Amino acid sequence: MPDGRSRTLMILKSDAEKSSDDMERVVELATQLQEEIERNEFHTVDLRSIRKAEEIIKLVRRVKGRLSRMR
Repeated sequence: MPDGRSRTLMILKSDAEKSSDDMERVVELATQLQEEIERNEFHTVDLRSIRKAEEIIKLVRRVKGRLSRMR
């Protein structure tokens, strides 16, 4: 790592892996949330659904931040 490029590549690779894991979780949560909304007969959402939506937003923002560092 004398020139610093190896370190940068390691960081980018790590960020890419974390982003991939986060996006898998986003897809999982979004699928669960969609199923909950479709099952709901009363056109209301419960607190768990709101928390899932908030977690999705948090994960997507985290991935967006990592992607902007990759430019």
